[in-house]
Amino acid sequence: MPLLYQFLPGIAASAGVAAALLTLAILWKRLRWAGALAIGLGYASGHVATAGIVRFPPTEATHWLLPFSLAAMLVGVLDEAIHSPIWLRLGTWTLVFALSLFLLLRAKFQYGWSPSEGALWVASFAVGIVLLTCCYEKVSAKSPALALLIAATVAGGTGGALIISGSLLLGQLAMVLTATIAVGAIVAIWFPKVIWIRAFMPVISILLSSLWLSGWFYAELPAISAVLLAAASACGLVPLAKEMTMLKSLLVRTALAGVLVACAVGLAFHASPPMDY
Repeated sequence: MPLLYQFLPGIAASAGVAAALLTLAILWKRLRWAGALAIGLGYASGHVATAGIVRFPPTEATHWLLPFSLAAMLVGVLDEAIHSPIWLRLGTWTLVFALSLFLLLRAKFQYGWSPSEGALWVASFAVGIVLLTCCYEKVSAKSPALALLIAATVAGGTGGALIISGSLLLGQLAMVLTATIAVGAIVAIWFPKVIWIRAFMPVISILLSSLWLSGWFYAELPAISAVLLAAASACGLVPLAKEMTMLKSLLVRTALAGVLVACAVGLAFHASPPMDY
């Protein structure tokens, strides 16, 4: 129970803020961009409720997730507002993600990587996050609810894997993200045309990726678990029989993502150090 009480403030804050902004988007349809704010501000409020307000720039890698969520939110909102061409969108994403990764992994540059090695890692990860964002966008074009359900499943599994891997704080933040996305998924099921799901995706991608990389480099999350969690995000693109109903295909694809997420959590548990009391 004490652990549950630790998680509740962040989850309640994130879900409450996201629900309020999405309700605003539903009631006033011209404010469809309020949906994009829901993920960014919802996560940000949950982050503050969980980890408190820290000075800027943060001294710990974990606390960079808060400014990352706000920066990616602005990218998503502006992207939708001005209808950017595809080359500008991809270029903007790459720059924002690369800068975010440099800040997140700055300790590796200082104590582990050479400049050229670090640049290669950051460039590779940035391209990977762009591909993850494109994947979620493609899924959301088919079904906004499916994209957010899969993202919520992946975020929840990420939280479980991170807690098992020895980082309670990262696990809490992943659960904050899960609650925020879950609220968006509920709204997307009932009001699929009210909000701009596409503007959510840069926020979801950078936060999920930052959690995986933080767990891998700064905790004990196995690399294979991070890879499986990323792969689960692509389950929305798995081809299914054309005669399958929309509801059934949504359930099947979400279940496939759940299987990969369960494998990631299981591998994290297997790799975790034994707890001797």
